Amino acid sequence: MSPGPTWWLAAALALVLACGGAAPRGPVLERDPEQETALARQAGPNFRVKRTSHFVIAYDTADEVARELDIRLEQTYHMVFVFCDMNGIRARWPDRRLEVIFFDERPAYERHLAQLGVNAAHTFGIYHQQTNRSYFFNAANDEQVLKLKEQIAASSANIDKLQQSLRNLPADGSTIEVRFSDGERFVGSKAEIERRVNRKLDEARADLKRIEARRQNYCNRINQTVVQHETAHQMLFNAGLHVRGAGNPKWLIEGLACLFETPPGPPGSGFSALNTARLEDFRVGVGGQTKRRLTGRDYEKAVQTGRMVSPKDLILSPDLLSLRGDAGLYNYAVAWGLAHYLQRNEREKLAAYLSDVSARVPGDNPTPQQELELFEQHFGPIDEIFLRRFSGYILGLTARAQLDS
Repeated sequence: MSPGPTWWLAAALALVLACGGAAPRGPVLERDPEQETALARQAGPNFRVKRTSHFVIAYDTADEVARELDIRLEQTYHMVFVFCDMNGIRARWPDRRLEVIFFDERPAYERHLAQLGVNAAHTFGIYHQQTNRSYFFNAANDEQVLKLKEQIAASSANIDKLQQSLRNLPADGSTIEVRFSDGERFVGSKAEIERRVNRKLDEARADLKRIEARRQNYCNRINQTVVQHETAHQMLFNAGLHVRGAGNPKWLIEGLACLFETPPGPPGSGFSALNTARLEDFRVGVGGQTKRRLTGRDYEKAVQTGRMVSPKDLILSPDLLSLRGDAGLYNYAVAWGLAHYLQRNEREKLAAYLSDVSARVPGDNPTPQQELELFEQHFGPIDEIFLRRFSGYILGLTARAQLDS
């Protein structure tokens, strides 16, 4: 087992702070007007084009929305190279800015990708190997977010009505009847009505706070698991860890991208922080909603009953990572868990494995059996001992172990 991550995490954080979030090394990228013109033409007539240090972005959103995307793109770019530096993985620096198209509305996003032969329904963003571009749409305009905004507006209006009813209460001591927006009818003195209205106000404010938290959590999850995940794909292909036009282990493509779903910057630093969302998916896949401590034996049982897959299953049947619903979540959790486990415990072997994968050339398409043989050549057989060690490590992680797990 490799030594703990304390030294490289400190180094990574130092690089982040010293560079202000920019990549620590790499060529200075000159402006490419032809690239920008071509991207704008592909995006459409209403799109503007902007540059960051390492990306060129065509967008039709408000400028402030595009600025939020800029930050996540650059942070992910930076952390991919920190990850490679800290793990002894050879990577190359792109010699031109990477391209992104950012749509304000989902329908335009889906129509554009349909022209590329991609069914983007139920997605929030993708990296497309053939065009070497990432495509996203403004999560604030997602149907679920808009519904939450409607609930927020309704809750705010209810608060306004309750406050107005307090102001309109008569000054005398007569009995008053009040009808609330939820249909409740209440009769009482002014003091009783005030107490009842204030109680209703407290409930409405708490409801508003809950809905706003749901909206924010929903948008944050999209930003992390979509924007950072897909940008990591784009970066890992352009840094040479994966090969465009060749077969790449799908578990590796998805598992590595999952490492970058956590927000960069103190107290976490991208790949160095524990991805608690994927860990929770792994735990639920193994044991349901149980709060008891799970072990490798629980994982073995979940695999035997078909509730969970093993790393060998993912390698031999990569289409398992195309499933949706709970099965898809659990399969991604295994891919994340395997990448996390190897990065924390087998760094030198992981670097050597990645070196072999990245040495492929366009047109190379190893069979699933060949992918399994390459994996086991570097990490040993995926037998009962491997599975128990892997799953025991993942199930032993806790959210509080973000920086020292």
